[in-house]
Amino acid sequence: ADDDDDDDDELDKPVQVPVSHQIALKAHAKTVTCLALDPSGSRLVTGSSDHDLYFWDFAGMTRELKPFRHLEEPLGSFQLRSIGYSPTADRLIVAGASSQPAIFDRDGRKLTTLMTGDMYIRDMRTTKGHVAACTAAAWHVHDRSTVTTAGEDGTVRLWDVEVAVERGDDATSLNVNGGQKQVAVL
Repeated sequence: ADDDDDDDDELDKPVQVPVSHQIALKAHAKTVTCLALDPSGSRLVTGSSDHDLYFWDFAGMTRELKPFRHLEEPLGSFQLRSIGYSPTADRLIVAGASSQPAIFDRDGRKLTTLMTGDMYIRDMRTTKGHVAACTAAAWHVHDRSTVTTAGEDGTVRLWDVEVAVERGDDATSLNVNGGQKQVAVL
């Protein structure tokens, strides 16, 4: 009976959250909707309803707490919804209310935009990309050349990043290989 009392005492204790090392990073004009911390914990990228990306480097940050890079509307005038670092932290995927997520290097240089699909094709398995806004994007946990995106078109798509980057930023032509590996229609 004494063991049960010990478990109750553990649940009654308040959670101790360290608040002595907190800062306010102020840059966005509107609500922050997504963020990503690189695997080492040294860099942070924030995205917002203001359509902008800010890159923060904790190791190089001064007392002014300013970001080291600002990308104005990297996906155009679309709200940003998802940001993710690759497992090696050398690339980022950014998805938003656009049907075309983009891939950037760790310093914010755009490497490519993923393909858009053909909205007039009814079978979503046969399009080369999303035809509606993306809701999420994430890197494969171990494979730095595979990324997954999900969209309001009801699909989840796997992409070969190396093929997409090699293609460059010509994401308008439906005749080229965009790097899409697999499609799941939900």
